[in-house]
Amino acid sequence: MKPVKGNRSHPLKADWNMIHVVFNESEVDLMRTVMELDETLKGEVMLIRDDFAVGPLSGLDSEAGWQARLDWWKEISVGSPYVNAPALFDDRETVKDLKARLDANPEEEMWIWMGQNQHDVTGYYWLMPQFRNYQAGDGTLYEQPSFYQ
Repeated sequence: MKPVKGNRSHPLKADWNMIHVVFNESEVDLMRTVMELDETLKGEVMLIRDDFAVGPLSGLDSEAGWQARLDWWKEISVGSPYVNAPALFDDRETVKDLKARLDANPEEEMWIWMGQNQHDVTGYYWLMPQFRNYQAGDGTLYEQPSFYQ
């Protein structure tokens, strides 16, 4: 973990604004439990829902590429209880929200938590290029290599 801005004596100061990004639904509650145990980590938990370890990945920076991905999810979900799941979320909206928060509050920091598995790692690689302008600018990104030490 390496701070991108400022000279801080402790990387987890309680009065900082933090956003924690996780890649699995179960990690939302886990992160909230961690924050109860360590108040210096207090902040909001945001979830990236898509599993970028599967399905089409080309052109995700375009509407056509994203639509191809949604169509793929719909096709493989036919006949399952998850048939409407792809319509229930759009991680692009989560990214827009994260960027808006970082733009609106220069003190806000985003911490990305990932496990050593294909779901989290591919989600991380999808997410990071969208925040390259924040790594040394107004928003600070911290990358936590793993929940599992």
